[in-house]
Amino acid sequence: IIGFSDIIMADTLFLLTSYENTILYKFYLLPNKIFKHKIRKLPEKILTAFDKNTEVQLRKKIYVPLTNFIARKFWNQTKKWIPKFHADEKCTLCGVCVELCPRFNIKIENDTVIFGDDCEFCLRCLHRCPENAIQINNLTQKAPRYKPNRINV
Repeated sequence: IIGFSDIIMADTLFLLTSYENTILYKFYLLPNKIFKHKIRKLPEKILTAFDKNTEVQLRKKIYVPLTNFIARKFWNQTKKWIPKFHADEKCTLCGVCVELCPRFNIKIENDTVIFGDDCEFCLRCLHRCPENAIQINNLTQKAPRYKPNRINV
């Protein structure tokens, strides 16, 4: 989602609504291509603002009201989707999802991945699963996954 910043962050939520090799899919991956360039300029902006005793100037994007509206509407609906998380037959029980969950909401018990109800819907488990085995109901089986590259700044 594009926010109040010069740096457009990669969007992992709406990526699920696109399919590989479409224009929409390429648009959602665009931030990965420009992130490295933009992030290198940020320390300079911060130091300049510090030297001048001013605020860091980040451009506001016109998308903010629209994305905030969509995000609020979506967030209100997430509780109904949380119980629909599951690991499909591709799951190897590697535990990546367990390690990545910031709420410690995922466990492996008796060779089964168990999702609790304390999910913040960050989608790390879904996107970072090496086997693409994490699904939300049957909606995400063909959806592309965001696999971030390590970025050295």
